[in-house]
Amino acid sequence: MIYQENYRSIKQFSKPDINGGNLLEDSKFVKSTFREFLLGFGSNTKMRLRNVDFIGTKLSAGRAMLGRFTELENVLFEEFQCAYGLSIDSGALLDRVSIVGKKYPSSLFVKRVSLDFEPDYKPVDGWSLDIREYFGNVEIYNVPKEKVLLDPSRQFVFDSRLLDVIPWEEIGIDVETSFIYSRFRFAKTSSTGYTIGAAPSKKKKTFMAEMRDIEILRDNGFL
Repeated sequence: MIYQENYRSIKQFSKPDINGGNLLEDSKFVKSTFREFLLGFGSNTKMRLRNVDFIGTKLSAGRAMLGRFTELENVLFEEFQCAYGLSIDSGALLDRVSIVGKKYPSSLFVKRVSLDFEPDYKPVDGWSLDIREYFGNVEIYNVPKEKVLLDPSRQFVFDSRLLDVIPWEEIGIDVETSFIYSRFRFAKTSSTGYTIGAAPSKKKKTFMAEMRDIEILRDNGFL
């Protein structure tokens, strides 16, 4: 089914799931507008999306946030326009979720959103996330790197175990001011010990400084 209108919530298209909660499947939303996009923030609000595409979809207000009680199976977000970026709890089921976009969403956050739960990644047989055709800001925590399809030319793994291995001053990176150094430090909070991020936007004031540090680390084999 293809939907192309304005709607209040994605929930209105779901039906009861035999496994509990609600299910939305085999649907495509093309240039649709939603007033809200908050899913799966309680065990009694479990939501499963299966074979669903969001293409050129936008939110008229609010944030797009998917909690740990969300299950995503073969879901596409393409040029998904929402304020503050798309946030997905790393404890949600991520089974073949593709993020595609040159302009939207502005950011992709996959991390612990539901603060009252531990960030337990739910294993899947294949890959979890495909961000190869996504060009925005990326912050992925708690998801195994082998489950993420990325473009190594502009998307990187920041491994906290390298913090004491990289000779920062020797290769010319100031740990007091480097944003890239902080990415390695923040990676300590990920259950995997590393995070996945992306090259900064050219519009960012620190673009030149960040790209300089990234190139230094790549030339020395640390990215």
